[in-house]
Amino acid sequence: MLQKKFKIKTEMVPKGDQPQAIEELVEGVEKGLHHQVLLGATGTGKTFTLVNQCYRLLKSATARRILFLVDRRALAAQAVPAFAAIEPEPN
Repeated sequence: MLQKKFKIKTEMVPKGDQPQAIEELVEGVEKGLHHQVLLGATGTGKTFTLVNQCYRLLKSATARRILFLVDRRALAAQAVPAFAAIEPEPN
């Protein structure tokens, strides 16, 4: 199977607790945990943290597809541009 390579186009970098959260979420997926929860207050960067987790899972080929669900339009509006930063690298 052909493995796609991905890159993330953003000037933002994980900060504060985000690097540890990303690492722990990725480790959970690699250990086979199918259900994980990321809790945080409004404005703490949960969407950015999950975008980075998805990027790492796609880049490492741990995941081929990711389903990201939201329960409010405001969250969808925030998530779409964040996920648009992940794009396949040209072959």
